[in-house]
Amino acid sequence: MKKYLSIILTLIMVLVMTSAFAFDWNEVAQTNTCDQYNVILYKLEKLEGLNGDVYRIAQNKTAKVGETVYFSGYALGETSIKAIANAFTAEDYKLTDLAQIAQVATTEFVEDAVGGINAPIFSAKVTGANPAVKVVLKSGSDVTECSYKGTAIVTAEDSDRVVLGEYTFIRNATNGMVSDVYFGETKINKNAMTVAVYEKAIAGLNALGITVDDIENYRICMNNANIIKNFGNYCETAKSLCWGEECVVNITTLSIPKTGEAPLWVQLLEFFGIKF
Repeated sequence: MKKYLSIILTLIMVLVMTSAFAFDWNEVAQTNTCDQYNVILYKLEKLEGLNGDVYRIAQNKTAKVGETVYFSGYALGETSIKAIANAFTAEDYKLTDLAQIAQVATTEFVEDAVGGINAPIFSAKVTGANPAVKVVLKSGSDVTECSYKGTAIVTAEDSDRVVLGEYTFIRNATNGMVSDVYFGETKINKNAMTVAVYEKAIAGLNALGITVDDIENYRICMNNANIIKNFGNYCETAKSLCWGEECVVNITTLSIPKTGEAPLWVQLLEFFGIKF
């Protein structure tokens, strides 16, 4: 019985450590919050008026292949990276089963906090069974603003290395995959270091959720987005509209947790409605 209990406890520890390494880098000292947005999207319909075409809100509107849909939207936020009121442009919309997006008019939406917002109205042709548009707003730190243990992380958009305290990670500048790591001026190698220095280097790596085996097998992606997610602030706010017969308007806000919060895998389960 004791033997089985020991095996079970060992498996639990492995799972806990694996989850921590996969989803959470330790010792991230960051307390600032992400920018939050209120994203507003409208489905519209075009009507003929006495002085030309007019557009009115029609959130229950559906559409089939060959038909044209109309939409508009904007974002509000006191700490928006663009402005207090940010009207969406064609480049902000991700299209699904839609094509030929084009601006057809401009309208004004009234918000108590900021007054009138002039936003372009767009049209698009339905090309499939599930026509939809989606806007994703990302907010967070610039990679040059991130720090580790109170020291600035040294890297750049196209740099092939990342300096985290005493560690220098050599990465592919395109995809961020790490190929080597140095502790001080020395590449981490058991045969090239004293026992004390090697053990110190390995302990620091483990605190970051990284092992030498991870490096050797290209399992560490240290692109700028991941650096920001782990050492800065990162949020995504998304909203979508769809015109299919069974579509559902979806609004989500997902924040990447920092040290001291629930692990990411727990937050993701709760995000999808799975709680325990």
